Amino acid sequence: MRISAAFTSFVKDLARTTGMSLAHFPRPQLPDVATSVVRRRLTKDGDPGEMAKLRREDKQRYIVAPLRSTQGAGHTVRKSLARIHSQLRDIIVSSDGVSEPKVLLLSPLEAAILKERFRDLLIEQDVQYAPTRTPLLGPIDTIVAPKSFTRPVTIHVQGQNGSPLPGAQVVLFTDVLRRKGYEGVSDAHGNVYLTMRKVDTRFEKIVVVPRAGYWSRLWRRVEVKSTLRLRVFPLPVDGFDWGHQATEASTVHPRYLGQGVKVAIVDSGIALHRSLNIAGGKNFVLDEDPSAWHCDVDGHGTHCAGIVAAVQRKASVWGYVPQASLYALRVFGGSNGGGHVSDIRNAITWAIREGCDIISMSLGGSTPSQFLHGAIAEAAAAGVLCVAAAGNDGGPVDYPARYRAVAAISAIGKVGTYPRHSLHGEALSRIRSADRTYFLASFSNRGDEINFCAPGVAITSTLPRNTFGAWDGTSMACPHIAGIAALALDASPEIKRAPRDAERTARLLDRLQGLSIDLGMARVYQGAGLPLVSKLLRT
Repeated sequence: MRISAAFTSFVKDLARTTGMSLAHFPRPQLPDVATSVVRRRLTKDGDPGEMAKLRREDKQRYIVAPLRSTQGAGHTVRKSLARIHSQLRDIIVSSDGVSEPKVLLLSPLEAAILKERFRDLLIEQDVQYAPTRTPLLGPIDTIVAPKSFTRPVTIHVQGQNGSPLPGAQVVLFTDVLRRKGYEGVSDAHGNVYLTMRKVDTRFEKIVVVPRAGYWSRLWRRVEVKSTLRLRVFPLPVDGFDWGHQATEASTVHPRYLGQGVKVAIVDSGIALHRSLNIAGGKNFVLDEDPSAWHCDVDGHGTHCAGIVAAVQRKASVWGYVPQASLYALRVFGGSNGGGHVSDIRNAITWAIREGCDIISMSLGGSTPSQFLHGAIAEAAAAGVLCVAAAGNDGGPVDYPARYRAVAAISAIGKVGTYPRHSLHGEALSRIRSADRTYFLASFSNRGDEINFCAPGVAITSTLPRNTFGAWDGTSMACPHIAGIAALALDASPEIKRAPRDAERTARLLDRLQGLSIDLGMARVYQGAGLPLVSKLLRT
């Protein structure tokens, strides 16, 4: 194990406090001394399993910040942060200031040394969260075989009138249970060229997911041929999506369109689109241009933004609050994908400072973060409602949706709102509403933390390059609730003009609960139920 020379004084400090010899430590002994000190604490705390992590040499991002319980401690905490800033300057990834929170690149042992030396500070791994994409397709184990055992296969992907469809993802399963098969993306001529094993004679399942403008499609039990033609069907885009119809968004009074309400989308950015009016934003991805909030390569943030606030256009969907001020806070992107807790926290802090009313977060992970929890608590205390996707692995609710100060959203689908042979049908589950119309999406996470359910299967919305697409996920359900919350705020002047404090946040959440109808599912699936816009002027 190795540690940086900059940690010498910290190790000596620990040696003094534990009664070890104060003799000069030769550099080769520093890791042994540090490990000995840290082992004492881990053994005392009953967590000897952590010792295995200390042997790793790889560097990871760690957050160094005041503990939530000591944020008002003042001089001592600031002095600790300043010392770390001075001595570890070369490994600081980002910092809010000399005596402010910062992110450092540390080995597990170096992080443990700081935890032991600075008990007044929070030191936790800067974990990465991910956009809550649907798992309906997921990764596959691509089959590779020697050339002599293979044969060429050409896939032609066709759109309307048999025209070539470029950029479509094509996945061909030979073994669905073990997720084995082949995949590719159609080229400019709509072709995918594959090399397959000669022993493969049938595909158990074929899935085509177009980039935009078309429905996905699924085929089962297809015979392998040297040439396959796969046709998909155009996606109709005209007016409110079925999700907006389910929440009765069309019934809203025309004077309530979100004017004066600010909504932040913490995501992959928001691409410029003819159906979106974006007030501004910021890019929080490390080593990227802070003004590049519109560089949404993924499309995830753009899709979420359209659900909230797309503007009515000819042949276009539109959202709940087209006159709201929409802000793109980009946290996903860059060489490693982004999504670090520190970046999400910075985005939340920015939203609070800029006076945003709603923060929509279609992201999450299974690892909690005290640092992020603190930022969300600050948002709630400042009158800002945070809305987050519950997660898409069918398990417990993800963080940050699991935190009490966050409105956690599960995803529902509606029978008959997508083509029978589309991939969206894979979201169907046996958990149904009382009238059998709605179902909990098979991928949706569930638990006592769920506050509301919302449409999240086959949701049509905006995508980059002025296109539209139908996506699935609690990612799509989350902005439905964020949009309704913005609409409810606009229609509730007594809340909108109230002091920006925790009571304001609680009143808005109560307002949403008052709009919700029980679909007849258990609360762990639907929370308070599905909010209806039509109830705004009746309650």
